[in-house]
This record gives sequence, structure tokens and C-alpha cells, in this order.
Amino acid sequence: IVDIFGAGLVLFLMVTGRIPFESAEQKDYYYKYLHSNRPSKFWSLHFMTEEGENGEDYLSDDIKSLIANLLDPHPIRRFSLSEIKAHPWYEGEVPSHEEIIQEFKARKEIKEEKETENAKLSYQETATSTMYQDSSVLEGTICRGIGISDDENEEVELNRECIEFDPDFTSHTKFYSNRRIDDLWYCVAKFVKNYTKDVTFSSTEYNMVLRWIDDSGGKPYPH
Repeated sequence: IVDIFGAGLVLFLMVTGRIPFESAEQKDYYYKYLHSNRPSKFWSLHFMTEEGENGEDYLSDDIKSLIANLLDPHPIRRFSLSEIKAHPWYEGEVPSHEEIIQEFKARKEIKEEKETENAKLSYQETATSTMYQDSSVLEGTICRGIGISDDENEEVELNRECIEFDPDFTSHTKFYSNRRIDDLWYCVAKFVKNYTKDVTFSSTEYNMVLRWIDDSGGKPYPH
């Protein structure tokens, strides 16, 4: 009987990739619905999204029925070996090796497409946020653009290009980072605002020219 229950745990883990419950006790968030003979509620909770909505239920009724009977908390009602072998899921067709390969290949393609789409959405959201930061963090700053119109009412599209790294270029402020260049640009702009409000930005490159007063001599320094 214990082995049957354990088989139910393993089968659940194999088809869902997670454990069915934390402990086989009535107080457990999931197990209590098996204990009260409410398997439909048990399954609906497992497929519920983080927002509390019903998620995609990708399991067949047969496999859910078998697992629920394997995990039945009452030993007398729990399936025996003969009942397992007579169950529709156990008697179902077994896919060939080639069919399994094709199925996993199709799943992988779908997963990669979703990941690519999510990455694009994430990049667009970050880019939009950076555009907002570009203006809001420098509020009250003289942001003169290099090579753009002096018309203050003219909308300027920020489409800066990153200059290719030159390893032979001598610089005492060189550093490496895995962060997006727009994020670094925002951090530099925020830092600059603490020292001066006289800044000239390039609209085509990640480049800025600023002037601040040297505390020692009172002379403005171009940078």
C-alpha cells in the first residue's frame, strides 16, 4: 500500500515537474482536498496562476484519475496493482521512440518562441523605462543636444548607437560591465545631475559634455 502511494508521488512528479504536496496531512494546502475526496479542487489549485486565475491544464482526465487514486489517503480505497493495470491510462497507447522525440522537439520550439517573445517584451519595457529616465532624472538640467535643432518644442527621438570597443584606446576610466548600456547611461546621467546642471548630450551616441565648478579654484571645468 505504501509503495502504491509512493508510485503516485513519483508519477505526479514525472508529469508535472513538481511535488503534489508538502506533507500528507490534513492541514497541507493541497493534500487536504485529497483527504476530503475533492480531487477536482486539488488539480485546479495546482494549475492556478500566481494571479489566482485558472492556468493551462495539460493533463488528461485519465492520468489525473489514476494519480488521485494512487494518492488516496484511505488505504482501503487506494488502487491495487490489478486496478492500476486495468485503468484506461495504463491500457492506453504507448508512443514510439520517434514520436517521443518529435513531441519533445515541438515542446522545445514552443518554449523557445515564448522565451524569445518574453525577452522582446522585457527589452521594450526596459527601453521605454530608460526613455522616461532619460528625461525625468535630468529634470531642471540644461540638456543641450549635439547636432539637433534648437527648437525646444521639437520632439527628439533618442536612437543612440554604441561605439565599438577599441582595446588600443588608452583610458584611465575603463571598466567592464554586463549591464545594458542604457542602464549604465542612466546611472551616469543621474550621477552628473548631482554636480552640475550644464550638460550637453549627443542624440546619436552615448556621449555627453558637461561643465562644473572646481571647488579649489572656482574655475569651470569642461569634461
